[in-house]
Amino acid sequence: MSKAVSRIPSSTLTSLLPRALNPHVAVVDLVATHLTAVTDDAEPVDLTRLLPYLGHDELTAVVLRAGHSHPLPTLRFLLALPPPLQPSPPHLAFLAHSLASSRLFSHALGALSHLIRLHPRHDALPTLLVASATAPHPSLPGLLVKALLRHARLRDAFRSALRAAAAGAPPDAAAFNSLLAALSRAGRFDELWAARGAMVRAGVRPDARTFNILVAALCRGEDAERAQGFLEELEEQGFEPDVVTYNTLLAGYCRKGRLQDALHLFGVMPYRRVPPDLVSHTILMDGLCKAWRLNEARRMFDRMVQGGLCPDAVAYSVLITGYCNEGQLKEARSLLMEMAGSGLLDIAFALRVVIEGHVKFGKLLTCLNMVAPLRKYVDDRGWAQS
Repeated sequence: MSKAVSRIPSSTLTSLLPRALNPHVAVVDLVATHLTAVTDDAEPVDLTRLLPYLGHDELTAVVLRAGHSHPLPTLRFLLALPPPLQPSPPHLAFLAHSLASSRLFSHALGALSHLIRLHPRHDALPTLLVASATAPHPSLPGLLVKALLRHARLRDAFRSALRAAAAGAPPDAAAFNSLLAALSRAGRFDELWAARGAMVRAGVRPDARTFNILVAALCRGEDAERAQGFLEELEEQGFEPDVVTYNTLLAGYCRKGRLQDALHLFGVMPYRRVPPDLVSHTILMDGLCKAWRLNEARRMFDRMVQGGLCPDAVAYSVLITGYCNEGQLKEARSLLMEMAGSGLLDIAFALRVVIEGHVKFGKLLTCLNMVAPLRKYVDDRGWAQS
């Protein structure tokens, strides 16, 4: 079904024909019968000969006949139609409702994504809320928000979430989290807090990811102190921050140069039953290196290893970068060889840092002698990148 087709319009005369003789009624029967007989994973059947008899009314009849019980084959049929035939917003909204009711949520999201793609100027939320004779499936507002985000329509996603919440059909926590994260990445913090307020007013229960996004947003907005106060407020409400929350705060403090606050928070984590992980240590080591406190960073690295945490390429690279920045090239080479011997394959970045450090300090010959034995540790792609 790829070529455009000319439709044979229905007329008053054909509408007076008996049902069995009316071609437009017959084609609806044929298509609906076919769609309700196939399985969800069946290959589409070529219905090209029927296309001249299909119009908006016939497609609506097909959707109503087959879309409730067999929404996925019906959706695939509609999406395969050649121009100028295409499913309307109510068709796709109805199928999204049926797919969600059948717990085919990824396909429901796909139906809404097609609605947005085919009808970019259509306001989908009102159509979605009346897509069923009963209340819309509770997942649909959230799926619409995710579909809008998928199409990079952040403002529309924000407005739809607030309107749906005000209409008594709020998106779920997962959809709000996706929206909050997108707003945070875009630096639209006023809208982020407005969305959080709508979430609270609608009674949508936040989860740990919600709080982590909000704390990260505060730190991203260069307001780590407010983030700490917000975290204490959340703890009073019964929220128990996890290691992701603490790591977000650690990164925020280090980014603002408040290293002592970061070290203090790092120290109290075990007392709050949240032991620092590899990421926690790496964040602090990076902060110490950038503050020219390299010896403390190395001691933290050693304590981390003694405590049973295995450093990854990022942890090694942070310390190697610190050594190179201070001209301690022997220590950088030693740590690079240790990193390569530990079995880590992605050493290209650290190798490049060491090479650049030797070039910077005029130690090119020493660098060349070091590179040769490292070739066996770097694959072709990693070597090219370094």
